[in-house]
Amino acid sequence: MSRWAGVAVCCGMACAPPQDEAPPIVWSGEHLDIAPQDDAAEVCAGTLPYMDRYMGLAGAALDVEVPRTLYVLGSEEEPNPCNAIACQLGDTIYTSQAPHEHELIHAARQSEPSAHRFFEEGEAVAFGGDAKRAFNDPTTWGSIRDGLESCAGGVPLADRWYPRAGHLHAHLRRRHGAHATDELMRTVPRNATQDEVFGYVAIDIPTDGDYLIQAAPTGDAHGMIEIKECALGCSSRFVALPYRELDFEVWLPAGRYSLRFSRDADGDDPSPMAVTIAGDCP
Repeated sequence: MSRWAGVAVCCGMACAPPQDEAPPIVWSGEHLDIAPQDDAAEVCAGTLPYMDRYMGLAGAALDVEVPRTLYVLGSEEEPNPCNAIACQLGDTIYTSQAPHEHELIHAARQSEPSAHRFFEEGEAVAFGGDAKRAFNDPTTWGSIRDGLESCAGGVPLADRWYPRAGHLHAHLRRRHGAHATDELMRTVPRNATQDEVFGYVAIDIPTDGDYLIQAAPTGDAHGMIEIKECALGCSSRFVALPYRELDFEVWLPAGRYSLRFSRDADGDDPSPMAVTIAGDCP
């Protein structure tokens, strides 16, 4: 038996504790450094290599660069810095459980986190499971919309929503594929709910000039378009226009833009939206 083990992340924090507060590192793998506290539980000898390999496989499956993480393994009797079963402070993970695949998924995602907690927790449930959650409890069967709204703006996701978040992530990945699901996780706004349906398209403006933007083909759908220049600084262009009866002329400098379509989620019927952008090109 080996006394060295570690687990990964559940709730994110902004600042890291002083390094001299962490116990000594007693085992290191490709991705993990393990630092058990004096009263940490013993684990089987294969646990640490398994966890390290699992984190690497998670990075490959999620198409993210796996960061190096310090795991501090404690006991259930002694509270950790965030008084939770597992938490992340900077690049350090505190937990009393090993192995914990759910938390290893979070750790692998650290370099490219999702802004919306519902999607990131859903990914960790779908890939890593969460044995202590009440998956068969009827109180976890709320609507996806209510779950999204419960943690909009960065509010922590309540325990009862973890199964629903996992179900949504698994459905999206199975129905639309890994690429579309990963893009959704990276681009969905922090305060998004299902009260709005949206999509993005990248466009290139070839030269500085005035451009006529019109709805196509009919302009009957309700919604908005947002044109945002892919550039840093206060001078970068941003234009928001109502889609219905869209017929505006705007000045745009040459460059790449993101074109965002959005409408209220007030029905199940599809509402195709498209625009034409025309201007004088040399």
